[in-house]
Amino acid sequence: MQGHFSLLELPKDNKIGAIIEIVDALPVENRMLLKTVCQFLTEVAAHSKENMMNANNLSVVFGPNLTWPTDHEVPITQLNNLNNFCYRLIVDYDKVFERK
Repeated sequence: MQGHFSLLELPKDNKIGAIIEIVDALPVENRMLLKTVCQFLTEVAAHSKENMMNANNLSVVFGPNLTWPTDHEVPITQLNNLNNFCYRLIVDYDKVFERK
């Protein structure tokens, strides 16, 4: 994620647009890998009653690993942003990755 912004500060209608913009800016290989991982996480979240891994829990586990910036100097306070970004990738998978 380049630049520091907060999805929490964006109006609800603008969050998906901001996420799509970030995902579309990725190199094709990275975007396809992210899509595959998020598709899997969406499937896991769909079975959260059995596995206790809802989108929020998955974003806490995978968010920092999927979205850690290259500068490695991210303050701990930014972890919520990274997790929120990952959460939106999971719950809005169709809007982000399956749009025509």
